[in-house]
Amino acid sequence: MLHSSTSDVDLEIIVYQPCAFSLNGKQLATRGTQHEHIFLLDTTTGKAQEDPITCPHSGGGFDALAYTPDGRRIFASSKNNIYECDVETKKAILFASTNNDITHLILSPDGQRLATADTSPAIMEWDVSAKTMLHRWKDGVISALCYRSEERRVGKECRSRW
Repeated sequence: MLHSSTSDVDLEIIVYQPCAFSLNGKQLATRGTQHEHIFLLDTTTGKAQEDPITCPHSGGGFDALAYTPDGRRIFASSKNNIYECDVETKKAILFASTNNDITHLILSPDGQRLATADTSPAIMEWDVSAKTMLHRWKDGVISALCYRSEERRVGKECRSRW
C-alpha cells in the first residue's frame, strides 16, 4: 500500500513479475529486482539457488518465462529478444530477435515448438532446434497463449475475430 501525503487515497501498486514452474513442479523461475537476472526457487525448501541466470543484454528485464519439458532450459523474453537459458550452467544465449516486443511465450508439450505473442499484435511459432520461425499470424489483442497438445495447435485468448 502506498500512502500519498497530498491525498487521502490509498494506492495499491502491483508489480508484475513473470514466473514459470518446471514441469515436475520442483522449481519456480522468476525475475528479481535486478531485472537482468532469472532466479530459480526450490519449491520444496522455499529457497533460491545462489547463482541466478544472468543475461546482461536483457534490456530492462524479462517479460515472459517458460521451462522446457525436461526442465533443463528456460526460454525468456526481454523486449524484442528471446533468450534460451541453461538451468545448470546459468548461461543465456540469444535465441531470436523480432521487430516487436514479446509479451507472452509458451513451449509445446514435447518442447519442439515455441509460440510467442508480441505487441504488433502477432503470434509466431518457432522450431526450437532449428531456431527458425515456422508461422506468423497477425490479429487482435493477445492476452494469453496456450498449447493444445491433442490437436497440436497454438491457441490464444484475445479480443479479435480470429
